[in-house]
Amino acid sequence: MKSIQILLASASLLLLSGHCLAQTTSSEFQVRIVEKGNDLIMTCHQGCAWKTLTLSGSYGQAVTYTDTYLYLDKNISQDEEAKFEFTLTRSSDNLKLEAVSGVLWKELNFSIGRGEKWELDQSGVHNIRETK
Repeated sequence: MKSIQILLASASLLLLSGHCLAQTTSSEFQVRIVEKGNDLIMTCHQGCAWKTLTLSGSYGQAVTYTDTYLYLDKNISQDEEAKFEFTLTRSSDNLKLEAVSGVLWKELNFSIGRGEKWELDQSGVHNIRETK
């Protein structure tokens, strides 16, 4: 009887650890973010079906990005086919990204200045400083 209880406990732990691993998996993608005037331009270099998306204005509007679609409603249900999914909310000088699936981060907040370039991927965001 003890061996059955130990076996059941081991199987439960294995299932739980597999569930935790599934939640931390990510999909490789690379998106460059640039602000030009009133536009936020996102160019995907890897892992997306889209190449360039431009968001004009939309301050305070939550926008959901996936590898294949752009939704203008934050409260959509999770796209089960998406390799990655996050929402982006833009204020006058700040971007807030919230993870839905397929990324290793939960939330990212950063300021973006006109002409600045940022690189977003499954593990986070970093500023690209180009040398002239």
